[in-house]
Amino acid sequence: MSVWWGVPAAVAVVGVEARSVEPPPRPVPTDGPNQVVIYVPAMTCASCPEKVAAALARVTGVRADSIQADRRTRQVKFTVADRATFNVAKVREAIAAAGYRRTDLLTGPTER
Repeated sequence: MSVWWGVPAAVAVVGVEARSVEPPPRPVPTDGPNQVVIYVPAMTCASCPEKVAAALARVTGVRADSIQADRRTRQVKFTVADRATFNVAKVREAIAAAGYRRTDLLTGPTER
């Protein structure tokens, strides 16, 4: 006799938490050349934007004075100081080290 419990029951039996992963939103508009927009879904608390901005300010190639992190959109926008030294992997590592593991590159660096 075979029994099919369905996915929710099977997930409960195995002890795995089921989560839906929402797609990244549309990026906030860029307003100059060499801009990057990154989606940080876990950037939801009042202090989160400051934590992400502080982490990005230490990354080579990111203009610290251009960092704009918005908790409402959960996006951070910044300008790349030098495209030759910019490394998106380093940006993701810095954000992850601040406690935000998932990031999605939405835009950048822009050409215009």
